[in-house]
Amino acid sequence: NPSYNQSYNRSYETIEKLLQKYPTIVCVIDLHRDAIASDSPAATVSVGGKTCAKYSYVVSNAVETYRSNLKFIQALNRTSCSGFTGRILERGYRYNQGLSDKYLLLEIGYNRNDIADCRNTAAYFGKILADTLKAGD
Repeated sequence: NPSYNQSYNRSYETIEKLLQKYPTIVCVIDLHRDAIASDSPAATVSVGGKTCAKYSYVVSNAVETYRSNLKFIQALNRTSCSGFTGRILERGYRYNQGLSDKYLLLEIGYNRNDIADCRNTAAYFGKILADTLKAGD
């Protein structure tokens, strides 16, 4: 039973090994489904006739790759489908984001969202990510 409090330390080691093993990796994605304690209704939006969970990016302003990570997130939002953009949340915690200049901490929906809505978002986000990377941003 590894400690939740040490999860970023463990994931740091894993990501570092993967980046060494596969040096052509362009983007690291740390995928989350957020959780909130309130009874707020699920945050959704309709995109292309499908109900999608809203998503956000958490970017660390405490790492040397802050500007490049933020620039990449902004490029993703410019590429978005039908204005379906992610909210950008800046935080002072490192989140292992110093490991890559294209590191995404992506939060798709939260515990009130239906998993199908999160999957719909993931499908749209995959297209946004692919188009952004193809454009060289």
